[in-house]
Amino acid sequence: MGHVVGRCDFLDLLEESAVLRAPVDVELRDGRAFADVVRAVETRDGQDLVVFRDHGQMAVDEIRWCGRGGTMNRTA
Repeated sequence: MGHVVGRCDFLDLLEESAVLRAPVDVELRDGRAFADVVRAVETRDGQDLVVFRDHGQMAVDEIRWCGRGGTMNRTA
Protein backbone atom coordinates (compact mmCIF):
# COMPACT_ATOMS: atom_id res chain seq x y z
CA MET A 1 0.00 0.00 0.00
CA GLY A 2 1.42 3.38 -1.04
CA HIS A 3 1.68 6.52 1.01
CA VAL A 4 -1.19 8.95 0.52
CA VAL A 5 0.18 12.46 0.15
CA GLY A 6 -1.80 14.89 2.22
CA ARG A 7 -1.82 18.54 3.18
CA CYS A 8 0.68 18.04 6.03
CA ASP A 9 3.11 16.40 3.61
CA PHE A 10 2.86 19.44 1.29
CA LEU A 11 3.40 21.83 4.18
CA ASP A 12 6.41 19.87 5.46
CA LEU A 13 8.02 19.83 2.01
CA LEU A 14 7.33 23.52 1.41
CA GLU A 15 8.72 24.47 4.82
CA GLU A 16 11.80 22.32 4.15
CA SER A 17 12.35 24.19 0.89
CA ALA A 18 12.16 27.52 2.74
CA VAL A 19 14.65 26.48 5.43
CA LEU A 20 17.14 24.77 3.10
CA ARG A 21 16.55 27.11 0.14
CA ALA A 22 16.14 23.97 -1.92
CA PRO A 23 14.03 23.96 -5.09
CA VAL A 24 10.72 22.12 -5.34
CA ASP A 25 8.68 21.02 -8.34
CA VAL A 26 5.07 22.20 -8.16
CA GLU A 27 1.99 21.29 -10.17
CA LEU A 28 -1.07 23.47 -9.67
CA ARG A 29 -4.68 22.33 -9.87
CA ASP A 30 -5.12 24.42 -13.04
CA GLY A 31 -2.41 22.36 -14.79
CA ARG A 32 0.44 24.86 -14.64
CA ALA A 33 3.76 23.51 -13.36
CA PHE A 34 7.03 25.08 -12.29
CA ALA A 35 10.17 24.70 -10.21
CA ASP A 36 10.91 27.32 -7.57
CA VAL A 37 12.26 27.93 -4.06
CA VAL A 38 9.92 28.71 -1.17
CA ARG A 39 10.56 31.93 0.74
CA ALA A 40 7.89 31.41 3.42
CA VAL A 41 4.91 29.33 4.48
CA GLU A 42 2.29 31.27 6.43
CA THR A 43 -1.20 30.87 7.82
CA ARG A 44 -3.49 33.89 7.56
CA ASP A 45 -7.15 33.90 8.51
CA GLY A 46 -7.07 30.09 8.66
CA GLN A 47 -5.66 29.74 5.14
CA ASP A 48 -2.23 28.22 4.46
CA LEU A 49 -0.20 30.33 2.03
CA VAL A 50 3.14 29.77 0.36
CA VAL A 51 5.43 32.49 -0.99
CA PHE A 52 7.70 31.39 -3.83
CA ARG A 53 10.83 33.26 -4.90
CA ASP A 54 9.79 33.65 -8.54
CA HIS A 55 6.06 32.80 -8.55
CA GLY A 56 4.80 34.95 -5.68
CA GLN A 57 2.21 34.06 -3.08
CA MET A 58 -0.56 31.49 -3.47
CA ALA A 59 -2.85 29.34 -1.36
CA VAL A 60 -1.56 25.85 -0.63
CA ASP A 61 -5.00 24.64 -1.79
CA GLU A 62 -3.99 25.62 -5.35
CA ILE A 63 -1.22 22.96 -5.33
CA ARG A 64 -2.12 19.55 -6.72
CA TRP A 65 1.35 18.05 -6.23
CA CYS A 66 4.83 19.08 -5.12
CA GLY A 67 8.11 17.25 -4.75
CA ARG A 68 11.81 17.78 -4.13
CA GLY A 69 14.11 18.60 -6.97
CA GLY A 70 13.33 21.70 -8.95
CA THR A 71 13.99 19.85 -12.18
CA MET A 72 10.91 20.98 -14.13
CA ASN A 73 11.67 23.12 -17.14
CA ARG A 74 8.15 24.50 -17.49
CA THR A 75 7.18 27.80 -15.90
CA ALA A 76 3.77 29.06 -14.81
